[in-house]
Amino acid sequence: MARKTAYLTIDDAPSKDFRKKMDFLLKKGIPAILFCRGDGIEKRKSEVVYAIKKGFVVANHSYNHPRFSKITLREALGQIKRTDRIIEEVYSLSQVKRPAKLFRFPYGDKGGPNYQKIQETLRGLGYAQPLFEKVNYRWFKPLKEDADIYWTFDIREWCLKGDYDPKIRSIEDVLRLMRQKTHKSGGSLVSNRSREIILIHDHEETTKHFFKIIDKLLEMRIKFEMPKFSN
Repeated sequence: MARKTAYLTIDDAPSKDFRKKMDFLLKKGIPAILFCRGDGIEKRKSEVVYAIKKGFVVANHSYNHPRFSKITLREALGQIKRTDRIIEEVYSLSQVKRPAKLFRFPYGDKGGPNYQKIQETLRGLGYAQPLFEKVNYRWFKPLKEDADIYWTFDIREWCLKGDYDPKIRSIEDVLRLMRQKTHKSGGSLVSNRSREIILIHDHEETTKHFFKIIDKLLEMRIKFEMPKFSN
């Protein structure tokens, strides 16, 4: 019996190991939202079409992953719109109807002083959050009002790419943090207070850890679902 339900979101796709990861998730029966960089889709268009045909949902993660608070409003909107067009193209190539327009800011950086205008633009383009049922943390409630999608639990395997966090030096550290009752990002994989929106990354540098992390999540009896889309 599952301990809790979660929604899997994968940022910074597609890497050179993207298809290998998608096939692994398919084998395990795990659905996922793939927040893709526009420049990455351009390099690996056929791989993204493959993922769409297999039932994964491709979402917008900007064109080349800048911090939105460090660029102009015009640049920010260009990042969103350019990638939106690229995603439309891969859905057209796949002959699959795009189920929803979903966006996540790189680094979770919502644009600083341009936050409100970016939100207005996202809504104008048809971007909205899907229904993540039973994600009920009090601190997360204001984030549900935005047009972009945040997360409740960051796996933090990206820390293994460099000297980001002295507490995360190995995959064992990552797995240990996954079992903590109170996690830095605010969510918890070992509490039934809420469902989780899990964040993991499609980074070439951490590919060897990706499979171990997914297996650990399943070992923890977490059940994965796709959120409900309004379209």
